[in-house]
Amino acid sequence: MITLEKLKEVQRKMKREKLDYLLAFDPTSIAYISGIPLSLSTSPVPALAIIPSKGKIELRLYEGDWDKAHIDERTTELAPSNWEVSLEGEIGVESFVPAYLLEHEYYKKLEMKPVKILAESMRRKTKEEIDLMREAGEQVDELIEFAMGNLDLPEQNLAYLLMSHCEMGGMKHWPPPIVSYDENSARMRRGKLDMHPELTEKEFEKHVLLDIYPCYRGYHVDASFTYSKIPEVVEKVIPKVRETLEELVDMATPGTPVKEFQMIAEEKLGEKMRHGVIHGIGVLLHEPLGATLEKGNVVAIEPAIYIENKYGVRLETTVVVDDVPEVLIQAPFIWT
Repeated sequence: MITLEKLKEVQRKMKREKLDYLLAFDPTSIAYISGIPLSLSTSPVPALAIIPSKGKIELRLYEGDWDKAHIDERTTELAPSNWEVSLEGEIGVESFVPAYLLEHEYYKKLEMKPVKILAESMRRKTKEEIDLMREAGEQVDELIEFAMGNLDLPEQNLAYLLMSHCEMGGMKHWPPPIVSYDENSARMRRGKLDMHPELTEKEFEKHVLLDIYPCYRGYHVDASFTYSKIPEVVEKVIPKVRETLEELVDMATPGTPVKEFQMIAEEKLGEKMRHGVIHGIGVLLHEPLGATLEKGNVVAIEPAIYIENKYGVRLETTVVVDDVPEVLIQAPFIWT
């Protein structure tokens, strides 16, 4: 959930736009505001956030299959009758009005100004937000070192041990970290790379891929790390991926086109990436970015090489975009 300071920043921007209220229907914006894990990649839960230019946010959430633990005093259940907001004054709408409301008589008559206030707020982190993410990054470095000392455990056991270790440091990690040994690190499913393979009782033999993405006081960081005893991987593949990560980190400066990260990664690695190489991060694990990077963005960068059903090498860190980029998680450079 966004901090009180961030809410005040949003409300200041609303006043500059001469808005009395801002409505948000899209899952990304509502997840950002509320901490409720709604996602565009799953079936969106119908929801509405009403942000006044002064005071508390009101959330209206459909009574359905979602975690009731997120309900608080600001939250009401969404019924057909309370889609109608009955607000007076200038009203803005973040991103879009969902298709299922476009024919609603109330919204046909309601005049709303399209804005991107929340998207801009999400992208640009304050000093306080970056400080929290820096603290989380330091804990992740310690967590990866801890994991390296416990590779005698099966995948499942190590993942849940890491999750418990996160809680000891005030972090939350759900679902559990990705711990993939040997061929599980490049497992295929329905002809595609399985980015979130099921944890098994498999034990470590020669290769491990870890992906750790905890939440600390409302803010995420993201890191992937690969350790191997396979000579070819140690001598050729890991150095190649690490050099690519280093070059991409150096590119994380204001004004760099986001699409260049994918292009450079594929050029350096000599193959098409199986997933996106960069994404925004903060209150949400995956946050949208603009066309070019901006000062104050925080991004996760993750180049990788996968040999199907043999091994996967992914190195990922979290970076603050600045004239001199700041790396928040050092482990992918230290331990590889």
